Amino acid sequence: MCFTSKENMINSTKHDIVELFTSSQITAAVHQKNSIILRNLYQSSNTDEFKSVLRNIMNIMLVTKKSTQHLEKSIHFFGMFCSLLKPEDYDTSDSTVDYMEHPLLTDIISYLLEASESFQDVVRLRACQLINRILDNLIGVEVSEELCESLERVLLVRLQDPKSTIRQQAVISLHRLQMPDNPEDPIMSGLIHLMNSDCFAKVRQLCIEKIAASKEVIGHIINRTRDTDPNVRLAAFKRLSAFAGSLKISEKRQILHCGFFDESDKVKEFMNTVLIKSWLEHYNNNILAFMKSLRLDADEKDIENTVSLFESILAVIFKDKILTELTKVLPLNEKRLISVENLNWEVVSYWRIYVQFLNQNEEFDAELEKVVPEMIYFCKYIKEYYVNAPNEITAIEFMEHQFILKQLFLMTSTYDFSDPTNRKCLNSLVTNILENVVLTSDVINVIIGNLEHSIPKSDQRTQFVSEMISDILYPISSEESREKIRENEFQISQLTVKLNQLRVSLEEAVQREDYMEAEQIKNMIGDANASLANLKQEEPAQLRQEKKTDLVTTIKCLDITAAILLSPKINRLTASMRALKEDLIQELLIHDNDTVRVKAMKCYGLCCIADKETASTGIHIFSTPIFAYQNGEECDTQTLLVCISTVVDLLRIYGSQLMAVPEREELSESMQEKQQAVFMGGTSLTGILQGLVDLMDDEQYEIQEKAGLGLCQLILSDRIISPSLICRLVLKWCNPATDDETDRLRQIIGYTLQKMPSMTQCTEQLMDAVLMTIRTLFSAPRTSPLADVNIENIAKFMLALCKTSPDASYIHSSLATTLCGEILKKPKSKLNLVFAKMLLMLDISDNKMKVDELLDLCDQIRDRISEKNVINSVIKFVASLNMKRPDESEKSDSNVAKENTASMPENTIKEEPEDDMIGDTLSVVPESAIKEESEEGVGD
Repeated sequence: MCFTSKENMINSTKHDIVELFTSSQITAAVHQKNSIILRNLYQSSNTDEFKSVLRNIMNIMLVTKKSTQHLEKSIHFFGMFCSLLKPEDYDTSDSTVDYMEHPLLTDIISYLLEASESFQDVVRLRACQLINRILDNLIGVEVSEELCESLERVLLVRLQDPKSTIRQQAVISLHRLQMPDNPEDPIMSGLIHLMNSDCFAKVRQLCIEKIAASKEVIGHIINRTRDTDPNVRLAAFKRLSAFAGSLKISEKRQILHCGFFDESDKVKEFMNTVLIKSWLEHYNNNILAFMKSLRLDADEKDIENTVSLFESILAVIFKDKILTELTKVLPLNEKRLISVENLNWEVVSYWRIYVQFLNQNEEFDAELEKVVPEMIYFCKYIKEYYVNAPNEITAIEFMEHQFILKQLFLMTSTYDFSDPTNRKCLNSLVTNILENVVLTSDVINVIIGNLEHSIPKSDQRTQFVSEMISDILYPISSEESREKIRENEFQISQLTVKLNQLRVSLEEAVQREDYMEAEQIKNMIGDANASLANLKQEEPAQLRQEKKTDLVTTIKCLDITAAILLSPKINRLTASMRALKEDLIQELLIHDNDTVRVKAMKCYGLCCIADKETASTGIHIFSTPIFAYQNGEECDTQTLLVCISTVVDLLRIYGSQLMAVPEREELSESMQEKQQAVFMGGTSLTGILQGLVDLMDDEQYEIQEKAGLGLCQLILSDRIISPSLICRLVLKWCNPATDDETDRLRQIIGYTLQKMPSMTQCTEQLMDAVLMTIRTLFSAPRTSPLADVNIENIAKFMLALCKTSPDASYIHSSLATTLCGEILKKPKSKLNLVFAKMLLMLDISDNKMKVDELLDLCDQIRDRISEKNVINSVIKFVASLNMKRPDESEKSDSNVAKENTASMPENTIKEEPEDDMIGDTLSVVPESAIKEESEEGVGD
């Protein structure tokens, strides 16, 4: 860039000014010297002449399109010169006199503010850049209120500029004028608006970086942690890393949850290397205090989420600190135990997570031994903890007590159970605590889960649990009675083993044809059976008390049963579990108490999952409440949720295996189809699916979500698929009447729709669902929320969905034929306009036969349809088809298309031009780095 005057500049002042700018654009080393020379030149020359030359130079910079180093250096020099323009007669000690800028500086800024309103994009951009550079050099310098008001008034308009680069410059300029103490500050309001709604990620990111911190602003920054652009999210986390002391507990948890589960590696790295360390430093590197600042314990969900956060945070901290420092955090005594007085949420969580961390690596065994006591001491420690617990405690204290027990039992899973002593200690502890302590279901699940280590064999473990449940329901009256029963049970087990051995010997004797020995063994088996029967009858009735039927005991037994059935290694019903099902679970299915009934149904559902024979009966038991509720009968919500989950699980596991076997083999095809849709016992698969579909419109959101989730699971498991079901899911997904509570269901449906095209045997159903959905939306009554849905948008969505299928070409071509046929079938239908527009959304293959077929159908449409808008869309479609036939592109159809296109009505859909950038030369950052992003945030 060369600064030369258009006129012959014979005046030496003009020449000197130009020379100073010329040398300054070459190197920044002379900027300070040249700016002083330029200021002295201004003081010694004619003011008007100096202003005129300076304005000409500014005009050159304002209209320069290409961004170069020379231009940047010139702008930098200009800003440095402006910083030297200070009022000479201003008395800083006199507070009664208002500060006024140097008249030349005021003139320059006024001129640039006026230029920032130019209709030329480049002028607005350069004006904002020059203002920014001047303000950069005025940092720490007093500025008049009048100048601030002028800057605010003009630049606030630039926040709404159509060019993103200009909006960025306006943000940079205005951020210096923010007033965080003023809740109605227009600058902060403008930055908040851009932060939340600007379509360019760079602008949103800049607003996050520049906006002043306040309580209201922090909430908006937290929302940006779910932005669609990873750089915007990263900028939000960077700002929030400094606000540990200003955030609420719920806000900290939200930030950590979003950061740990972010898809961007940059965000995860920042969380691990910066944010956690920064927040920990705020608490003076006190890990337990940091954990306490994140704890919520209002309910079980809060506690579960808190533990998850603790695990994620401590995983980061453990990587960066030496083991000896981490061990010192625990207040351990000489037995490597923590006194009960010091046990709380944070200490026990840290202890358990640290022990599991050390247990994962053999290199840490030495350190592990320092924090884990011997098994016998640890079991005694746990027992003392729950035995000495106060009888009367508050609800919060009870939850903490249960939480601590759960963490302690999670620690027991890290022990070595190859030692029989360890196994015996744990089994004894499990029996004692389950018989004597009131426990929540999640604690019982952990306790029963420990038995997988101490009793690895499923049969023995289920027998152990069954006997324990029997002891709970029928408690023994005294210790002496307990000993007698144990001895009796031991003799019974010995006889049982002996009987099994005799039966094997009997089979071997028969195979050897030694019938005399076989006869002797048979007699021995008879004697053993008689002895076994006597032993079973020997237990005096008075040794056990009457059966306990109180709610606490009943619920505990059901929780224990559910816990053992939930074990992954229980894949069939053992004899003891069948006895539990028949003697305990089945009779409680009709219990008066809702909680007992729900837990019993859950247990029975788990039995169905483990046993096909039980499932063939259970499918009807669990379908009945669904049908009853569908017909308007009252039903407990939790019962209904369990029934929905169980029915879906059984269909996913067994599928057609539960269907009834035809009584007669010779059935017609239609009769066979009907027969295959009916389960053993008469329950209809169609009825179940219809019930689930209807429940998606229930008033209770929990039921809506459970039913929708079940249908989506069945689809993804390839158990069911139909056009009507796809249609219902799409209508539920796009229904505008849904509120924030249904967001999770919409996400589930959206994920299912996304996966559906890639599934086998889904092509035809997806094709049929497209037309079914469009017809349903078109015929929706005006009072229905679906009447407000944009049909064309849904059509685009579904056709784009079809395009992701491996059979996309076939689907689009077939839909084109179907759409043309629908138009010809009802020439006067108002739906034809939608069908015609859908033709333009299709991606037709280059198959010549298919193209010829479609062209023939289009010719028929033009002959029979009189609706002008339909014809215009069909003509456009014909033109696109002719593009598929380059050898025949000059046929009459092409000419007709041109003629008709010229006469198209103005109300046809036009694509808006893209909001192009000003150009590479005007952007502060490369244009390729600026992407237009959707404002919609990432889902949960």
